[in-house]
Amino acid sequence: MRPMPLLRRLRLARLRRSAPALTALPLLLLVSLMSRPSNGYWPDAAANATAALYLLVPCCAALAAWETGRLRRGGIERLSIARSPVMVAYAALRPVLLLGLLGVVAAVANVNPPWGEAPGAPVWAVLGMMTMVLVGWIALGGLLGRILHGLVALPLCLVGGWLWIGWTVATLSPPWLRNLAGRNLEFMCCEADEVPDTGAVLGPALLAAGVLVMCLCVLPVRHRALAWLTAVAVLVPTVALASAQVDQLGVFAAAERMEGLSCSGKAPRICLWPEQRESAEQLSRVYRKTYRTLEAAGVELPDSVSASSVASLAGTDAVVYVGPEMYTDDDSAALLLAQSLVPDSTICGLDSPGVLAKSALGAWLALTAGVSAEEVAASSPEADFMIAERVRSVPMAQQLAWYEFNTATLTTKCGTKPRSDIRLFVAAAEAKVKRGRR
Repeated sequence: MRPMPLLRRLRLARLRRSAPALTALPLLLLVSLMSRPSNGYWPDAAANATAALYLLVPCCAALAAWETGRLRRGGIERLSIARSPVMVAYAALRPVLLLGLLGVVAAVANVNPPWGEAPGAPVWAVLGMMTMVLVGWIALGGLLGRILHGLVALPLCLVGGWLWIGWTVATLSPPWLRNLAGRNLEFMCCEADEVPDTGAVLGPALLAAGVLVMCLCVLPVRHRALAWLTAVAVLVPTVALASAQVDQLGVFAAAERMEGLSCSGKAPRICLWPEQRESAEQLSRVYRKTYRTLEAAGVELPDSVSASSVASLAGTDAVVYVGPEMYTDDDSAALLLAQSLVPDSTICGLDSPGVLAKSALGAWLALTAGVSAEEVAASSPEADFMIAERVRSVPMAQQLAWYEFNTATLTTKCGTKPRSDIRLFVAAAEAKVKRGRR
């Protein structure tokens, strides 16, 4: 048996003592276990992959602090060596950087991405942001490990990283702070009609880049006061610039998707996203059947049914937005379409009296469209479902008059109170007719 070469033995011995190598397998397994499957849409897969930052950031920062702490304990910085402090630190942190990149790959591989489709620019932007956040925290951990004792640096990186990634997403004040950490995309993006907002990607990436530059500038500085001055000079404009990218987003992290919607047919014209192609035939059949039923009842309907809230993408003036949901049964699809036909309450304002009639109007439309009473009852408040049931007991002309009156309280008669009780509504209408005859 040939003896193992000395260089290979030294490399194996170093690998056995390497903290990143020892923690790689359990960390990557945990990243895989915490990944949430996507809806088969690349931006959603990338957004879900940011959940891995919850583990990768504190662990990689602590490992970086450990590796540079070993250099400090070994007295490397006191030696007159040819390489600069930055290159020495980089050599020590390369295994941690590799582990972080493997973590990003593992996170993406476990969120059910659509491998058959090429990811677009928003996806690469999110993955680049994740990588930048990790690199920034690894640099910060390396800097803390160089200047602080290990008993201080390691828990500071673990707890600080965990709080920054986890606590900021949970806090509500200020709301835009959630987007600076880089993990808010997991919760606020991306349905099939959404893409990551530029600010939600650029903000955390800029902040992490600023932290990296600060670490590179501070590392060679020997004088403490000058090091503090350098850190402040770099971080203050960085934080201001990064915050400016997210301060208008609030808690949200998504923007409207403007490409990919395809429309077909007429009466109605149906517009769907590519991710809905498996259910496109079912949705087209259900939507057209629902339209025919409601039109036969006398309900005025928009020209298009769209899975995008951007009306101009449908190419018609009147559009009903049904969202990008996928369905397993016809009743669910017909129910959502019927409920979506109720006018948006933001036209008159969320505090307008007509808002009280929305649920009953949606229930009446669903029942009139032929959705089963059990399905409607399960999705509506009991009182509103009972109102819709009572309305269905009178002649269709009176039902339409009730529907048009209450719909107007959401659109044109914003200050008018809706009339829920069909008997009182019919009585008032008949009394008005009698007064007109006198």
